[in-house]
Amino acid sequence: MSQTRSPELSNIPAADWEEARRRFPVIRKLAETPNRSRVHAARAAEELGCDLSQVYRLLTRFQVDPRLTSLVPQRRGRRQGQLMLSAAVDEVVYQAAQSETGNSLSEPAKLSRQPGPPLASDLKRSK
Repeated sequence: MSQTRSPELSNIPAADWEEARRRFPVIRKLAETPNRSRVHAARAAEELGCDLSQVYRLLTRFQVDPRLTSLVPQRRGRRQGQLMLSAAVDEVVYQAAQSETGNSLSEPAKLSRQPGPPLASDLKRSK
């Protein structure tokens, strides 16, 4: 199974802790149910007020890491400060931007538009 990262506990909002506490007994009971079926999961979904697919996602997270923190709501997308590029690629982009503009990245980059067909915003509507 894949490893899970525990969230930074001090960054979890109080409302998210409450939601995890509300989910915990329902998901724990479902996880401990021998021979559980879709009917058991559907009851859990009804009790939690969510879709069946969400119950299965919560159950999977709980089975990988059976702690309260595994049931804290997860935000979609990248976390603040998480980079998409490796440090090496980020450095190449930084160097290329500096050499192209002659500006440090503390100043707004002023890239010149490359030659090519005009953009729609460049064209004036003719009557």
